[in-house]
Amino acid sequence: MNGLELIERLRIQNLNCMVIVISGHDEFAYAQQAVRLDECDYLLKPVQKQELRHVVDKVLDMLQKVRLKQKQMQ
Repeated sequence: MNGLELIERLRIQNLNCMVIVISGHDEFAYAQQAVRLDECDYLLKPVQKQELRHVVDKVLDMLQKVRLKQKQMQ
């Protein structure tokens, strides 16, 4: 199973998770498919520490907003 297949299975099983793809594939079609599967971000190797940190911070912020919204709804 490749990464895109894993993301697809996570979506099919309705697992509520956020995915950051780190890949050596620089082909547009591969990145486009990852975006269609609704992953959080797509980084090409080699990844710079600052770039990875920025993406992780963005995902953490998104998770905090989701949790806050869920708390408000309860």
